Amino acid sequence: MALLLAPAAAFVATPAARSLQSPRATAQMLLPEAQSVLDAPTLLLAKSEADLLLDEVFTRIPLAVGGGVLGVFVGAAAKDTVGDASKFAAPAFAVLFLLGNEAGLLGSASGLLAKVSLDAWNVFAGLVLKGAILKY
Repeated sequence: MALLLAPAAAFVATPAARSLQSPRATAQMLLPEAQSVLDAPTLLLAKSEADLLLDEVFTRIPLAVGGGVLGVFVGAAAKDTVGDASKFAAPAFAVLFLLGNEAGLLGSASGLLAKVSLDAWNVFAGLVLKGAILKY
């Protein structure tokens, strides 16, 4: 039947044909009291709102610390030019790192850095090291 249709008509999306068979009965366990034993791992994995909040806080600590460390270095380098304003560099960089993570800028920047560094290696390897090209 499909061979008789034009190629464009063969790929038209239509609703699925309904089966003429009656719906099957759902599977049922022989021992209903065993269901509570099967639900126990799921209940143990469930997180409360406090657990979710702690999870979010602890995943953001490395970003804040990393931004603060970078801010300390930038503030120390800029101390001669901006004076006392350099003491605000560490908290400012920590907040910028947190906001950049929420906006997706840090993930995009790290992906771009990885892609550019792999491409730069392939250019270098193609010119100097024959056969050391990365295939990705």
